[in-house]
Amino acid sequence: FGAGLDALYVTDDDGAHWSLADSGVFPYALAFDRGRAGRLVGLTRPYPIAYGYEYVHESFDGGRTWRFVSTIDTAGCDGNGTLLSDAAGTLFRASACGVLRSNNGGQA
Repeated sequence: FGAGLDALYVTDDDGAHWSLADSGVFPYALAFDRGRAGRLVGLTRPYPIAYGYEYVHESFDGGRTWRFVSTIDTAGCDGNGTLLSDAAGTLFRASACGVLRSNNGGQA
């Protein structure tokens, strides 16, 4: 995956060729959900940008299509673009106020 400012590119051949995933959702932070095989989680911001809010989306087809999962109210603690998943599928999001954690795939 390659995430740009307004586009998401995907590859099926280890980076030899890239194609635009034109789904209308362009995450700036991505993580493979290690608790659910084939699930990719992405974070987006509202447009126009409204700091203090992020959206969680999920994809089961390598980022070609996305489904909205939830809204994160960061309460002024915007993140830095880091999204991680541990072996149990817990998602971690770094923010200016500390680390946010979701034990349910980004629902809360």
